[in-house]
Amino acid sequence: MNQKKYYPTAIALYLTYFILGIAVTIMGQYKQNFAAMWGANQLADGTFDVSKVMAIIAAVGLGRLIAFPFAGPFSDKYGRRLSALVGVVFFAIFFIGITFTTNTALAYILMISSGMANSFLDTSITPSCMEIFKENGAIANLFTKFAISMAQFLLPFMITFVAARDVLPHV
Repeated sequence: MNQKKYYPTAIALYLTYFILGIAVTIMGQYKQNFAAMWGANQLADGTFDVSKVMAIIAAVGLGRLIAFPFAGPFSDKYGRRLSALVGVVFFAIFFIGITFTTNTALAYILMISSGMANSFLDTSITPSCMEIFKENGAIANLFTKFAISMAQFLLPFMITFVAARDVLPHV
């Protein structure tokens, strides 16, 4: 069987990890903005206390722990495609919700959703890519981390590009 016909699928799968890298970077880089949005105390120097934001970011690990026992068997029973779609739905919930929430409890739940998305993606995308690139399974697995790292590297350039061109509407 010719595996090259699955390369576009592999690119789409790695794109989900690229988006994960963007999510992680945004949460880390914009802690002050999220703290202000979520009503954190303003410190004497004018910055905001980011301790709640850091606790919320840590919830991604909790989401992964919650979902892993279910994500693997779900992927085995219903297939990798459905498992990946569940992960994408959890990511959509996270991205849409985190953009608009002003509540730290809801932000915590949304970050758990992001971790759950990651678990479902791990149980579907990694094995799929390893099958597509059978001869280089270890490298296929490393490319998931590479996609995350590329997103973290490229996001500041993308933000600068958009800001320099004043593309986004002013709020």
